[in-house]
Amino acid sequence: MLFEAGLEAYDMGRIKDANFYFFRALSKDNQFAMVYLYKAYASNTAEEMAVNLEKAERYAAKCTEGEKIMIQIACTYRDDNPERRFLLAERLVALYPESIRSLLLLANEYQARGKTGKFRDLAYEAIRIEPDSPLGYRALAASWLLNEPTDNSLAQKYIRNFTELRPQEASAFVALGDVFRVNLSLENAHDAYSYAKELDPESITASAKLGYVEMYLGMFDEARDNLKVTFGNSGRSKMEPEINWGIVSYLYPGNGIIVNHHQIPASGRKTRRTSRIPMENPSDNSYFCCTFVSMLYGFYVPPSIDPGNTFQCLQMQLDHESRLPDKKTVEADIAFVSAVRAIQRMDFEQAQQDALNYAQIMNPELSPSKNESHNFLMGLIHFKTEHYYKAMDCFLKSAKDNLCIKFNMALTYDKLHKWEEAEKMFKEVAACRSANAPDAIMVKLANDWLNSFEDEKTNIKKNHNGTLAKY
Repeated sequence: MLFEAGLEAYDMGRIKDANFYFFRALSKDNQFAMVYLYKAYASNTAEEMAVNLEKAERYAAKCTEGEKIMIQIACTYRDDNPERRFLLAERLVALYPESIRSLLLLANEYQARGKTGKFRDLAYEAIRIEPDSPLGYRALAASWLLNEPTDNSLAQKYIRNFTELRPQEASAFVALGDVFRVNLSLENAHDAYSYAKELDPESITASAKLGYVEMYLGMFDEARDNLKVTFGNSGRSKMEPEINWGIVSYLYPGNGIIVNHHQIPASGRKTRRTSRIPMENPSDNSYFCCTFVSMLYGFYVPPSIDPGNTFQCLQMQLDHESRLPDKKTVEADIAFVSAVRAIQRMDFEQAQQDALNYAQIMNPELSPSKNESHNFLMGLIHFKTEHYYKAMDCFLKSAKDNLCIKFNMALTYDKLHKWEEAEKMFKEVAACRSANAPDAIMVKLANDWLNSFEDEKTNIKKNHNGTLAKY
């Protein structure tokens, strides 16, 4: 009973409560292998995880066949053996076809291989078998939100099921906030995260996500207050701010098991997070592809580590907003958002000051002209003030492989009447293949320009015997 209570707390992201119940369960039976397995998943450090997983293996002889397989599956993460993990998950479902945990374990393996349809089929089966469990609904919400083809209405429908089944769980409303957050419904996201914090005032995740949304809304003082809560907890574990154990987005598609996103990303491939801005430490999260840029233009900007996979990028962004930021990072983010908002209201003097402030916070010893985010902001300022050559110079010093920069360079070429260069850039933007609604806006604008350009060329051919001197 104590283990089951701990498992429910773990599934709902209440890691502190989960460990309390696991501790009590082990006081009754210190050879309870499954408790050690989930203590490993709920660990704050890699070392703690390794110790608990070793104990789960040591006492596995007392387990059922299915429990032994679950322990073996956990070991495949340690041993970096995804093929064995997939075979073990298939075997588990063959032995326990009516277990939603086994179904969602296998679903996660299909997801890691890009087989979204199989993931969803198994999640639907989990709901059919156990309609009163929130796990299948949460998995489907995440899938429809983050994996192509996406459907935001279905994501919202299934996450509502989750909140109805667990109305007192903060994680349910954090997940609801994430659905709104992806659609840039920031006021609704703010309400959901605020309610999550009411339900669990100690929830670091709710405080962090609420703080970020307040930042995006320009509520900077409120954002600082909420993010201070996360500062106070960042000392609990040296590893926690970097590998984010136990504090991940509750919409991570899968089986509810918390994994190290640095080791096992959604694509199933090993990658490492990189940033184009020189950082003092890996936990700094003011990297170039900021969500605020998405808000300004209405589309999501994919990080350069994998510019073709916007869904993985979006998932990483939700994870990013669950993190424990440091004070420097928060002030840098606020400076960036403040600059964007100043550009929107045409206060270019304030925008330049905010952009400079951002660069100095991030890298006080580095010239702002070498900071790509600063160059991007200055490019926007020059574009808005119709200094198009200066704007282009700034964009060329920024991340030219970033989709957002390509879009702005295309707009700038258009203003400079450099039609061929504009056409090339807009074609690169239009080539983005994504069902993600924010991305689609940028792609639509690019296609609108290209269609208009083709119409102009056709008209010129008709009226000027094929001369395209205008272009």
